[in-house]
Amino acid sequence: MRILASMVPIAELRRGRPGRFFGFSGLLGLALLLAGCASSGPVNNPIGSTLTWFSYVGGDDIRSACQAGGPAHWRLVYNGNYQQQVRAYDLVADADGGIVMQSRVTGSRDVSLIDLKNPFAPWEPTFHQRLLSPPQAQHLEQAIVASGFDAPAPDGTFLRSDGYYWVVSACRNGHFHLNAWAAPAADLRQLRFVPELLRLDGTGIAYNLPARINLPPYGSGLGDPSDPNTFPFRLQVGRNGLR
Repeated sequence: MRILASMVPIAELRRGRPGRFFGFSGLLGLALLLAGCASSGPVNNPIGSTLTWFSYVGGDDIRSACQAGGPAHWRLVYNGNYQQQVRAYDLVADADGGIVMQSRVTGSRDVSLIDLKNPFAPWEPTFHQRLLSPPQAQHLEQAIVASGFDAPAPDGTFLRSDGYYWVVSACRNGHFHLNAWAAPAADLRQLRFVPELLRLDGTGIAYNLPARINLPPYGSGLGDPSDPNTFPFRLQVGRNGLR
């Protein structure tokens, strides 16, 4: 998996205000390394989750562990404009037909809440875990499938961090599959699994509804270089995963 046209070309950064890019270029260099970091599953540590984020969204750990006879594992990730909200759900089947559901939601970071005892607190996700009964698990899985999960993935579709999209990956019966829906090409409000997930979420954080926005061409909207909203990143969907 790789990051495509990560952030903004360095040559374009140099046309901005000099003297303010050193810190951000360091972040840019870090971003270029992210695609090489493999996820081993969900984490609550903000540093660990950042370093493996692209691999996590692509379900690389689910794919590598997927085998016949293993438990079903679903992962649903919502990018509600990355700087505003990210929601991630891991659903792992148990031996009784239920599902262990882990919900993680990260929103806008309030750096005024930084505490020396836990300096990463503003970046930590709100976490909730619960056990779904077999009927609840079956109903949720049916809603995911009814949303078109088993259809071929939209190969070539770009997923921009400053936009809105869902990525769902799963291992079922020893087979891995990934699908994605990105606005405005897909109507995210019509996905049947979304209200079911939110009803079971447990984090208490409201869903950042997909907004109707007109994004500028990727890499063209330079603004304040200290504002990450002006330096979006993007992923690209492949035939059955992220490229």
